[in-house]
Amino acid sequence: MKNETEKIMPLYISYALDAFTWSLIWAFMPIYIFIKGASLVLIGAVCSIPSLVSMTASPLWGHLSDKIGKRKPFIILGLFTSGLLSLLYAVLRNPFHFLLATIFVTVFNAASLPTSYAFLSEHVEMKGEGVGKYEAYTSIGWFAGSLVGGFGAETIGLSFVFFIGFLSSLIGTFVVLVCLKETVIKYGYEAEKKSEVTFWQIFARTQILALFFVVFFISFGTYTFSTYFSIYFIEGIKGTYILLGVSNAAATLTGMVASLLLGKIADRVSRKLVILYSSFGYSALFLILLHIQNPYVVAALWAIPLYAGIYVGSVVITSDLTSEEERGRGMSIINSSMNLGRSFGAILGGVTGEILGLAKNLYIAALLNFVGGTISLFKLKETLKHDYK
Repeated sequence: MKNETEKIMPLYISYALDAFTWSLIWAFMPIYIFIKGASLVLIGAVCSIPSLVSMTASPLWGHLSDKIGKRKPFIILGLFTSGLLSLLYAVLRNPFHFLLATIFVTVFNAASLPTSYAFLSEHVEMKGEGVGKYEAYTSIGWFAGSLVGGFGAETIGLSFVFFIGFLSSLIGTFVVLVCLKETVIKYGYEAEKKSEVTFWQIFARTQILALFFVVFFISFGTYTFSTYFSIYFIEGIKGTYILLGVSNAAATLTGMVASLLLGKIADRVSRKLVILYSSFGYSALFLILLHIQNPYVVAALWAIPLYAGIYVGSVVITSDLTSEEERGRGMSIINSSMNLGRSFGAILGGVTGEILGLAKNLYIAALLNFVGGTISLFKLKETLKHDYK
């Protein structure tokens, strides 16, 4: 495992830097444009666009990656465009322009996630631990970004903070460009032609389809509320930017530890268990938050590392269910289900938040996560064969 880690260390480092950038975008962009006069519906549209675009473009990038037998160019494209989006957020002033910039940039940003997961699964034997380490390194980036964003928002303003995010992704792009060694997949396009396995044939497999809906409902429910958490925290329960940043930083720190632990559990105990942890854990968390108005308690509860389970579980199960020449497309299917759920959640949360108030979104979030957990419990089969000791 040591040699494997050394090979893909540039990938870990670059995605830690990329996560730094995205922690600033997702944690602070909603409240940033809300203050500029955007409605919850417009904020929901801005937050849903990356997921909708990625859902459409990600399978195409994954297919193209499989076809040419390379991952690195797509990873570089995704990393660079993360920084470009952060730079645009730093200079834009009109909330509608955020929507246009997001549409344009995320078409290209969608290239990185399925290809990075495919690259990772092809270069490690212990897939659960490999994904766990990947998530742990990105958690370091989210941790640092959350602290910088929280303290920066209180002192120097969010525009400058977004510019720092641009520099971070630029460094990450350079690390991959110079240090990550590409391994050409010999069985790329020719193997695909020979096997004649199409994207839709992979998608139609019973367990891939079940996993798609599990991931969709968990993401749908979670983002119905989490998209607007910064607004709820600052405007609803009167928390501070610093406390918001500390809460997000604590969440990523616990997420880093949880990713490593859940990766080991996925390899040694159960793939399915880590998904159930996320779904039913979120259902309980959202119902508890309904009854709490103390910002310090809410900040502490928000730091519980639940989303790591759906990432680790879905990636390793997809890896189990697909061959290496199919994996780029397999990962893009699961990435698309996450993105579809996120976009539905952002849109629904904006509409219901405007009509009923953001607190009511907690009921919807709890219900949808429960649905995802129920599907996983009864329809998703365990894929771990206990080959590893």
